[in-house]
Amino acid sequence: MKKRDTSAEAVEELLWEAEDAPYGPTKVALVEEAVRLADTLKNEELGMQARTALVEAAIFSGQGKKALVAFTWCLAQHEKNPDRYDDFDLLWQYKWIANQLADFAEISRAQIENVFADMEQQYHKRGVGLKPVFKIRCNAAMTMGEPEQARHWLQKWLNEPNTWASDCKACEVDSEAALHLELGDFARAQQLARPIVETRKLSCSEIPHLTFARMAAPCLAHGLSENAAEYHARGYSLVRNNPEFVEPVGQHMSYLAAVGKPAEGLKLIERHLPWLAISGSTVRHYRFFCGARAVLAAAVAKGLKDSRKLRLPKSLPIYRESGEYSLAALLKWADAELDKLVRQLDTRNGNSFYAAQVAALRSSTP
Repeated sequence: MKKRDTSAEAVEELLWEAEDAPYGPTKVALVEEAVRLADTLKNEELGMQARTALVEAAIFSGQGKKALVAFTWCLAQHEKNPDRYDDFDLLWQYKWIANQLADFAEISRAQIENVFADMEQQYHKRGVGLKPVFKIRCNAAMTMGEPEQARHWLQKWLNEPNTWASDCKACEVDSEAALHLELGDFARAQQLARPIVETRKLSCSEIPHLTFARMAAPCLAHGLSENAAEYHARGYSLVRNNPEFVEPVGQHMSYLAAVGKPAEGLKLIERHLPWLAISGSTVRHYRFFCGARAVLAAAVAKGLKDSRKLRLPKSLPIYRESGEYSLAALLKWADAELDKLVRQLDTRNGNSFYAAQVAALRSSTP
């Protein structure tokens, strides 16, 4: 086997190769190797360059924990040598990191608040407006089951002027639409989402991917079946190949269950269940299992043949070498997984927000 070059040029070559790779495990692995080589060389600047690339690759490949570790290292270098590195990457990537913290049940409320306070200080210190901070606080409040706090931060976020650190227009509009949907205001959410899902005037690397997935099932519930079908068809094609989109896949499964197509939903479970081994996000797993549970319940209620041939990951406790699975048994397993995720989130949050959501999901089973 050819011995790998361990020079600085090899680090650069790995980063160039990673830049051309699509988001996913391969891209992350290439940048991780670049980080390892940079550390072997004890080259701090290359280590910063590689870890900055790793933060981006991991965030947009659904591996938030790896991004968090890399960013923590970068932040420490900025604090040690404040004049050595550009502030742009630091402040921009701080948004990505902070916006994911509440998704991990093992990260405490105190730890999340400490990060938000530090982020605000970092922005203040550099004379940058706090619109991104308020937006992230708003999202986190909703994720942690505090709708009134979310409304409070929503107003501060919307009233704060834009700066170079603000998200793009598509992300801003999508995030506001998502919040109104979670707060129960479908009409406002639909109005905000229209430039994304209908006129297509707003888009970016994650939009309309997230918007289509989020709006499909609610549109169906409000009698807009044609819109819902279009959003599912167009949206699923955008998210089907990147593990970052575990949550949207769960939302597409919820749509398929609601529209009476559980057989199609079973295909999504089979195809995307391996992604859970990549994403460690509690909330993303929760959203996936909400969709999977809805599909399995709809399949049982519709009277589909209970014994199904499915290719499921060997790492699952329910794995069967024969590939034969009982839909009723899978439903029981999905319910148990949901209960576990709910306990983790509600315990961290100190409320029963997710338990109430799952109770409503179960009571709406056909």
